Amino acid sequence: MKVGGSAVIAFQVSNLEKFCKSIEEKNVTIFEGPKTTEWGQRVAYIQDPDSNIIEISES
Repeated sequence: MKVGGSAVIAFQVSNLEKFCKSIEEKNVTIFEGPKTTEWGQRVAYIQDPDSNIIEISES
């Protein structure tokens, strides 16, 4: 489990798999996911240079 900085930021995208593939092509590391949570939400997590965790979820 990654430890975050001072904030957790969340964004929604219409297609999580497509979005994750596009950011990985830009050398962004996804440290968790894409995965489905226990409540059925599709999510992935990245971390910015200041250690803030960014959640990307499928709308």
